Amino acid sequence: MSVRVLKCPKCSAAVNVPAAMHSVRCPSCGNVFAASASAQATAPADNREDAALRSAAGPQDDADNESSDQTMTIIAVGAGLVLVAILCVVGIWSLTRGSEESAGDVATEPPQPVFAEATAEELAALTIVDIPERQRRDIYNDVRASARTTTERALVVPGSNLRDKHENKLDKTHQNTHRQHAAQHDLSVDQVRDIVAEGDTKNWDTRARSRAYRDGERIYSDEETQGYQQKSPLR
Repeated sequence: MSVRVLKCPKCSAAVNVPAAMHSVRCPSCGNVFAASASAQATAPADNREDAALRSAAGPQDDADNESSDQTMTIIAVGAGLVLVAILCVVGIWSLTRGSEESAGDVATEPPQPVFAEATAEELAALTIVDIPERQRRDIYNDVRASARTTTERALVVPGSNLRDKHENKLDKTHQNTHRQHAAQHDLSVDQVRDIVAEGDTKNWDTRARSRAYRDGERIYSDEETQGYQQKSPLR
C-alpha cells in the first residue's frame, strides 16, 4: 500500500498516511486536516524508497556490468593468445618432425654397390649364346636367384668338416639349377654358364652382392657388397 508523508499545518509534525485517505489526524497535536490541503513533507515513502534503491543500486550495477565486460574481454583475449601459442607450438613441432624425418631418410639410405665396368677386351671375349637377349636375361636372373640362396648364402657354421659338407650340398643344388635351365631352354650346361658370365660382365644384376665367405675368403669385394643386409655372425 502506498504511503504519503504529510506535514501537520498546526504543529508541522510529519505524518505518514495512506495515499487513499482524504482527512488526517495529527498524532502529535490532535489536529484534523484535509490530506489534500496539506503540503507533503517529502515524496511518497514507497516512491522515495524506490528512488533511493535505484539511486544506490544504479552506480553499483553499472560498475558490476563494466567489471563483467572487462572480465569477459580479458578472458577472450587470453583464450585467443593461448590458441595462437598452441598453433605456433604445433607448427614448430610439425616442421621439426618433418626435418628430422627427412634427415633420417637421408641418413638411413643404404649405400649402393659399385661394380666395375667391363673393358672392351672383356666384352669381346664373351661367348654370346644364340638366343634372344630377353631370354638370356631371364635365365641369368633365375640363376642369380639360386646363387643367392646356395653358393652365396652366408652361413653360421664356422670352418669345419660340417661347414664343408654344407657348402658342397649348396653347390650341388646350384649346379642342378644350371642343368634344369639347360633342359628347359634346349641348351647345354656350358651355354647356361656362358649366359651367367655375360650377365656378370655386363652387370645385369645391380643388387648388392653377398658378404658370405667361402674357403675363408669373401666371395665379393667390399664395393660390390655395399648396402647388403646381413646379420654379423653369418659368414
